[in-house]
Amino acid sequence: MHPPSDNKILIIGIDSQLGAALAEFLVRKNMDVYGTTKNNKNTDEKTYYFNFLKSDNFLPLIDFSFIVICAAITSIEECENNKTYSRLINVTKTIELIDRCLTIGCFVMYPSSNAVFDGTKAFNHHDDEPMPISMYGKFKLEIEDYIASKSRGNTAVIRFTKIISRRSPFLRTWLENAEKGLEINVYQDKLLSPVSIEDTVAAIHMVLEKRCSGLFQLGGTDEVTYFDYARALFAGDPTKLKLLRPINQPEPKPYFNYHNSLVTRLPK
Repeated sequence: MHPPSDNKILIIGIDSQLGAALAEFLVRKNMDVYGTTKNNKNTDEKTYYFNFLKSDNFLPLIDFSFIVICAAITSIEECENNKTYSRLINVTKTIELIDRCLTIGCFVMYPSSNAVFDGTKAFNHHDDEPMPISMYGKFKLEIEDYIASKSRGNTAVIRFTKIISRRSPFLRTWLENAEKGLEINVYQDKLLSPVSIEDTVAAIHMVLEKRCSGLFQLGGTDEVTYFDYARALFAGDPTKLKLLRPINQPEPKPYFNYHNSLVTRLPK
């Protein structure tokens, strides 16, 4: 049996927002990138079919040095509304996959979230006590704790704040409305701490390249309202700025964090 190449990586959920951007970035860094999809139509010689709920999944994990788990239910509301199913995917089946990877010596990278905190203060440090208020955050913390209990120097967790790319649903809506000259309703009482998809994938690459095990964080340098973020986005176009309409959330959900920022901590 030949050992896996040191630059061979498998991205679980390569057609997700994060997975797709990460794959593109790592290819440019000359890594040998493979992925998984749960859409049969998207498979090819480097993309395997994989569904957490299928018992006959085949993945040649032993061929890979690195596994990045980008597949999950990422909607906070969906995790609240369907707790049993969401926990099955985000915790039970994810742990099964992590166990398989660690058993054969893969380095596992798991993206986590600022949702492991309760949002009562801004810019949490990595060693602040987690206290999630959403099921999504609780699921993330369960995986963090499990990885910490199993790690032998071959796992990494990176918590992220709001990752922004052209695939971000709210941003797509804003841009489409702006092109059509339609009003853009934007929350003036909801905060985000944006981090670009480019910085996100660069941080993951840094951890993989240095094979750094541990708990890391990447957050935006600022925490702003969605309205202020929109004004900055369209600052160079007065016509589009006039389309912005500040609104308040109709009834903020108790499981959504108020503060969403993190103090960045990455390998040196």
